Amino acid sequence: MIVASKNIKKYLEVAGITAREFAERIGFDEQTVSQVLSGKESPSSNFIESVLSKTGMDFEKAFEIKE
Repeated sequence: MIVASKNIKKYLEVAGITAREFAERIGFDEQTVSQVLSGKESPSSNFIESVLSKTGMDFEKAFEIKE
C-alpha cells in the first residue's frame, strides 16, 4: 500500500498553505487530499503524479510503501 509521507504535511507547513489550497493546486477535492494525507486512502496514480509535479518532490520523499 502506498501512503503519503510526513514530508507532504511538512511541505504544506513550509509553503504556508492549507490542505484546501493544496487540493486546489493539485486538482483534487479537499476530502480526497485529507484522506490520503491521513492514510485512510491510498493515492491514485494521478494523485501521485500531480503531487510530484506541483511540489517538485521525488516519489521516495513524498510517499512511502507500507506492507
